Amino acid sequence: MKCEEVRIKINGLIDNELAESEIDALLDHLSTCKSCRAYYKELLRMNREMLRAAPPDPADNWYIDFRKRFFRKTGGFLGRLFFIGSYLVLLIYSLFQLFKAPNEDLAIKLIIGGIFAGFLLLLVVSIADRIKESKNDRYRGVIR
Repeated sequence: MKCEEVRIKINGLIDNELAESEIDALLDHLSTCKSCRAYYKELLRMNREMLRAAPPDPADNWYIDFRKRFFRKTGGFLGRLFFIGSYLVLLIYSLFQLFKAPNEDLAIKLIIGGIFAGFLLLLVVSIADRIKESKNDRYRGVIR
């Protein structure tokens, strides 16, 4: 067995993932090759140290920071959603009332309808631009 193959299989030996036949051949090689044996001992030492090391504790205020960010983002989204939704409902209602009124001139109805359509188009374009910009924002992770 070549040293390159042994070094690949040593990880499997440490993780207890090798078949019996592979283990025997690997141990035979380790008994005769000093460099592979030193590599095996070093990996065993590192594995023991990693098992002893505990994961770091989270910061004391991680939950508070998480809640602030979550509610800030959620609140901002819901605020925009309610504002835009209310605006659209108001536009639709006012257009409905305008076109329902029998004594208004048709030209006035069309002009006001065109103004509302223009506002609606500008609103949709500005929202689409904002969404596009937010996906490419370089400062997205910066907390303001």
